[in-house]
Amino acid sequence: MSLPHDDLLSQDSAFQSNQSILMIQYGDGYGQRAEDGLNNMRQVGSLIWIPLSLAERDDIQNFWLLHGAVTTWQWAAPNDIERLWRFTGGISENNVGDKYLLRVEVTEEFE
Repeated sequence: MSLPHDDLLSQDSAFQSNQSILMIQYGDGYGQRAEDGLNNMRQVGSLIWIPLSLAERDDIQNFWLLHGAVTTWQWAAPNDIERLWRFTGGISENNVGDKYLLRVEVTEEFE
């Protein structure tokens, strides 16, 4: 099951690459850094949808309820390859009349 209504993502949706590192700082000011594991580069993103109908909003919320912030799902972001993703928080929702503006944060996972 893939992310519903990804064709309605706003151009304001954004992705960036983050690298996790291990770092230790010694008392004399000297420090060491190392890559944190084999998959230390991951994509993180902020997904924003254009104004959605109630049914479209419900589809996305049901998808979030199914997966929460624990379960991963496969999805190919626009102009990218398919990756494993998970939600990193809740859904931010604003209501404008009969339209709904949704925003979620996602991160790439390796399993």
